[in-house]
Amino acid sequence: MGGQSNFAVWAAGILGIQPKYVFGLLKDAARIRAISGLGPDLAQHLTRASARKVMAEVIDKQGLEAAQLVMNEGLTQAAEQGLKRPTAAQLEAIAKDLATPVIPAQEQRSEVSEAPAPELSAAAATASLERTVTALKERVYPALAPASVRTRWTPTRPRSASRW
Repeated sequence: MGGQSNFAVWAAGILGIQPKYVFGLLKDAARIRAISGLGPDLAQHLTRASARKVMAEVIDKQGLEAAQLVMNEGLTQAAEQGLKRPTAAQLEAIAKDLATPVIPAQEQRSEVSEAPAPELSAAAATASLERTVTALKERVYPALAPASVRTRWTPTRPRSASRW
C-alpha cells in the first residue's frame, strides 16, 4: 500500500479524493453490481447514487422482480412529470407502497344486534334488546367480571334487574 498504514488514505491518494469518500465509493460500487441485475434497459436510468441506494435496498429486501416493478412504475411516473428518470424519493415511495400489505375490506359486524327496525313496536324492541343483553352477560361476565359480581349474578337469572 505504498507505505500507507490506512487503506482509505492510500486509496484516496491514488484516486485524488479525500479519505472519507473512499468507503462511500466502495458501497456505491456494490450497489452498481446489485442493480446490474435489473438489466441495462432499467439500470441505465439509475445515474444518481441516491437512486442506486434505494434500488439496491429494494433488491436486497424485496427481490429482483419487485425492483423491476418499482423501476418500471418509477419510469412511468417520471415520464408523466416530464422527468428523464425517477428520483430516489419516487422510487422509495413506490417500493414502500409495493411492500405494504393490502388489508381487504372487512364486513362491519357488531356483537350486539343492530338497532331494531322502526316498524317494530317498543315492546318488541325492548324484548330484543333484553335478550341481547342477557346473551352478552352470559358470555362476558363469567370471564371478565370480578368475583363479587359473579356471585351476585347467575347466568340463568339475575338477582335484581334494577342492578343492571
